[in-house]
Amino acid sequence: MATFGAFARDPAPGPARTAHDDCEAEYAVRGLEPDFSELGPELDAVAKAAKEMLAGMTPEQLDEIEDGIQRDYAAHVRKRN
Repeated sequence: MATFGAFARDPAPGPARTAHDDCEAEYAVRGLEPDFSELGPELDAVAKAAKEMLAGMTPEQLDEIEDGIQRDYAAHVRKRN
């Protein structure tokens, strides 16, 4: 998961994020789940960056994110069933 490591170091939109998104899409197309078991420090870095990003958002921006998560979850449930 080299692309995740690069993404963890620089989670902003750009080449690292694009490469990681492409890798995620490839896993999804193949019906595979990536093994994140060895990515503890990278996962911590992404969680820290997300926490910092969320702390600077307005309530409206947070509501928009929540709405997107709910839509994604509902679509996942519909697909699963």
